[in-house]
Amino acid sequence: MGNGTTSYTEIDPSGKIVYQDTLRYHTQGLNMQDVMAEYGQKFKTTLITGNTTCTISYTYHFANGTVQFERNNFCT
Repeated sequence: MGNGTTSYTEIDPSGKIVYQDTLRYHTQGLNMQDVMAEYGQKFKTTLITGNTTCTISYTYHFANGTVQFERNNFCT
């Protein structure tokens, strides 16, 4: 299992933010008898460029040999 956050910012010489992004994520998995029994992942990132903000999210879950669900949203 793992969680994390990372961010990046670019600033022009006048001090104005011209680009910024942030990524948050969570991943977990379960192995039983050396076989992947369950795996899940989700992340959300926000990108800001000028006056435009774009949020992207993704969620995925695998269990019992099949994908239980997979969802994503781009630039909401």
